[in-house]
Amino acid sequence: MNASHSESTFADVIFQRLDPQIRSSLTDAQIAALTKTLTECGPLKKHPVNLRGTIPLFFVRLYFVFLMGIDQRHSSGRSIVERRMQGISFGRVLFFLGTWVILIVILLFLLYHVKSAMGIDLFPDKHLYDFYNGLKSK
Repeated sequence: MNASHSESTFADVIFQRLDPQIRSSLTDAQIAALTKTLTECGPLKKHPVNLRGTIPLFFVRLYFVFLMGIDQRHSSGRSIVERRMQGISFGRVLFFLGTWVILIVILLFLLYHVKSAMGIDLFPDKHLYDFYNGLKSK
């Protein structure tokens, strides 16, 4: 059984399941277009690995399908990559901002200690250490 025969058989089965009134109302062009579409999207599309089977259990039969082949879903593949890149970009921005915040806090802390070591008093009788002790004692 070759692929074109099995694909046309699939299309024939679909047409046989149609309501006879609807089937008779289709033009030759519509039938040709539907047959082409069903052939392209049919379930018997070639895959290098195509394992199908059933597992009978006590009260139910389970089926399994394992297909493997070249990914031809171009549009969906691109959207996954784009979403990943957006996530990576957002992560990079968060990392960059977090790094800058930490560096600015460290720089301000160092500048405060340099100012204190030089004896510069911007607010007389008010110091960061006193503010910290006041919060700690409350």
